[in-house]
Amino acid sequence: MKYIKFFILSCMMISCSKYNKEIKINNRDIVYCSLYDSILAYSTFNSKEVIVENILSNKIQFKRNLKDICYLKPIIRDSKIYFPVSDEEFICHDLKSKKTLWKIKTSNKLCNIQILNNENLIINIKGIGFRIINIKTGKEKYQLDYVYDKNCSLPDSSPYQIVSDKNYFYISSWMCNAITKYRISNGEQIWKLKLEEATSVVLVLYKDKLFVGSNYSYESGFIRVIDAKTGKIDYQEKSNFEPRIQPLLKGDRIIYYTFDSALNEFNISNMSSKKIFKLSEFNDFSGAEMYLLDNEIFFQSPNSSIIYQFDLKTNKIKKIGKYEERMISGIYKNKVGKATPLW
Repeated sequence: MKYIKFFILSCMMISCSKYNKEIKINNRDIVYCSLYDSILAYSTFNSKEVIVENILSNKIQFKRNLKDICYLKPIIRDSKIYFPVSDEEFICHDLKSKKTLWKIKTSNKLCNIQILNNENLIINIKGIGFRIINIKTGKEKYQLDYVYDKNCSLPDSSPYQIVSDKNYFYISSWMCNAITKYRISNGEQIWKLKLEEATSVVLVLYKDKLFVGSNYSYESGFIRVIDAKTGKIDYQEKSNFEPRIQPLLKGDRIIYYTFDSALNEFNISNMSSKKIFKLSEFNDFSGAEMYLLDNEIFFQSPNSSIIYQFDLKTNKIKKIGKYEERMISGIYKNKVGKATPLW
């Protein structure tokens, strides 16, 4: 019996050693990043830079010193990178010609930038609102200001989430509305929707439907499906939805997290939801992020610093390592096709 106990204890020690092994990686000091296949665009904290790097070769393709730390994701489109060089200036730089094509004054910190279509870029300026910019010239087309009045006296809470299709964009939690839809070409408001409990609203656009997760407190949330054309509610269900974790879109399925430490799946084609995995207090990742790579979800628990890999085909979870210095910023495939965390 004592040999059996010794064998079990040895296995447990080996298992713990394996799963709690500190990962040795290239700490890039990432604040925010965007990944385009093997090209990573990111801002750094200590050195205050924006960098474009080929993460398979580790070769730096572009580097720019900043006046202020960039607290948003630099965006690359058609060999051009868009990012703020300070809290008051935003630029478009051509990565091929190595020339700055245009720059604009923003008067305050940028909180969000997004390309709406091939012609327009939207920027969210703290305390001011939105500016829609011609992506080629940098000229402002129109603006949407945050206005304090009797209908909405709440303070600006930038950044606001934006999702878009070919002709319209949708803003969450904007001007005391849960969702507001605008026409890209001229800023015309198409519809707006108020939801009583919707202090925090998260959007996922799938075809002509909006998946909407909202919550006021831990147990007073909902998930809904909104018709993107009309703003009408097609489906709703009570849920303790976790709004700090952006849901993931996989085909017609939306993977989202709830405050009861559970991964959930909503099938938007047949309007049904189900719990796919229940986590524990040890591996709960509330307040962190999850990342999709092929058929697997990766996340890091703030409680244990352990990084997990969840298989969407088998609904099985495994630990892939531990990193205590900071939370992961993303996942990519290295040269041999292995899933590798980004820091």
